[in-house]
Amino acid sequence: MNFADLYRYSNELDVVVTPLQLLKERVIAFHPNVGDVEFWACKLDQNISRGHMVYHLDRTSPYEEEYDVASIRYDQELNRCWRRFVCCKELMHVFDSSAQRVDSVDRVKILLDELQTNPLSEDESPMFTSERDAEWMALLALCPERIRNRYIDGYVSSPERDKEIATELKIPQVYIRALMGVHYLRALEILTGEPSAPGE
Repeated sequence: MNFADLYRYSNELDVVVTPLQLLKERVIAFHPNVGDVEFWACKLDQNISRGHMVYHLDRTSPYEEEYDVASIRYDQELNRCWRRFVCCKELMHVFDSSAQRVDSVDRVKILLDELQTNPLSEDESPMFTSERDAEWMALLALCPERIRNRYIDGYVSSPERDKEIATELKIPQVYIRALMGVHYLRALEILTGEPSAPGE
């Protein structure tokens, strides 16, 4: 399973809002390296991170092989929309390559420095690229093209309209312009291989 598979699954669901629980269950069922996914509320400094994912090993019994558990921690003060988005974004890191994984103290320091200094694209680490990609992957998974199409015709950004859409989709309002903007279809094409519609 790769992200394109998860996106297509989300886009084919017959739902008004994509449930994070279904995405989680799909990853557990079909991702070859993830045996379970956990979400944990904890106290985090939102100036540094709203959430993160770490792997740990588990097994169902002493006689079974160990498997990876994706343990996602999110700040307990997040509202429903932010909690849903942050958990989904962190879930997208199950698709990281080994070079993109933030799995040591040194890598954490490098990524935090990049998040604060915003390097040029040719200077960014694979971990930094993964952070940006994971945001778009979460947006695509939570609002696939089928759902986006309900809102895009005649869309004109305004605080009132963006808030209305954010409330309906249970996604932070700050991301609505990205969902409705010109970069959505480009992100879809790059991250899934799905071609953009003609004329976009």
